[in-house]
Amino acid sequence: MKSKNKLLATILILTICSIAYRLIVLGNYSRTSLMFVGLPALCAFLVVKYTKKPTYKNKAFFYSMTLFLLCASIILGEGTVCILFASPIFYGIGGIIVWLDKIIVKKDQTRKFSFSGIIVLMLVSSMIDYSVPSQGIVIEEELVIDEVVHISDLNQQPNFKKNLPSFFEIGFPMPQGINGEGLNKGDLRKIDFLSSTKGLGTLELMVKDKTGQMIVFEPVSDNTHVGSWLRWKEAKVELQYFEGGKTLIKWTSKFDCRLSPSWYFVPIERYAVGLMNEHLIKSYFPEAKPLK
Repeated sequence: MKSKNKLLATILILTICSIAYRLIVLGNYSRTSLMFVGLPALCAFLVVKYTKKPTYKNKAFFYSMTLFLLCASIILGEGTVCILFASPIFYGIGGIIVWLDKIIVKKDQTRKFSFSGIIVLMLVSSMIDYSVPSQGIVIEEELVIDEVVHISDLNQQPNFKKNLPSFFEIGFPMPQGINGEGLNKGDLRKIDFLSSTKGLGTLELMVKDKTGQMIVFEPVSDNTHVGSWLRWKEAKVELQYFEGGKTLIKWTSKFDCRLSPSWYFVPIERYAVGLMNEHLIKSYFPEAKPLK
């Protein structure tokens, strides 16, 4: 009977969390703290409510959350990457609430009081985005090449899939190629990304400014899956020449993080964009290497 009750409690928790997840998605809150903080808090609260033995609560929460994340990953496609990166915060938030329940519930306190405190914590934490800058994020990457290169060398169509960093092969939309030519103001570049759930999406860039040693692109449109996680603002390529025929290539990307809480997702996106900048430089200039 005890095993049956545990199974029924797990099914109930998964059902409620699944309904909550769908409501969050339908309400267009899937990139907010309501998803990444509120949902695991809800799962933890349900475990606290429907699990009587304190020693079993931790196991029940991690078991239920793992089942929920595995079920969600089946239908999310590239969203599985989000689950992979968000799982620490899912487990962390829920684990904190289960731990708080053990502290709050004492012999001289009622469960009703502890439940009220946990519900307040869940609601407050899910609606507050913690104050880490998520707009106008600038990432710079510098590589050097032992030859003189020119801005006009960017007027080619490199194979972005070649030597793609392993980080981007874990489930991100895959770059397919680039279309467009010209390096004058108003000229366009279209970069296609293939998503297993959204199909082919295109990031369209326009030349905003250009000098002999610098070019700036700004986004015109973006319907790729990547656009669900961040909003591109600008991409700049600068060249600096040194004696001996060497060229310093600096690729700068500016973007806004679209995921919340930003304190958690901004560092991940900064790392990903830094890798991307390095990959882009090497796609156009294969012999480029990091500064020593």
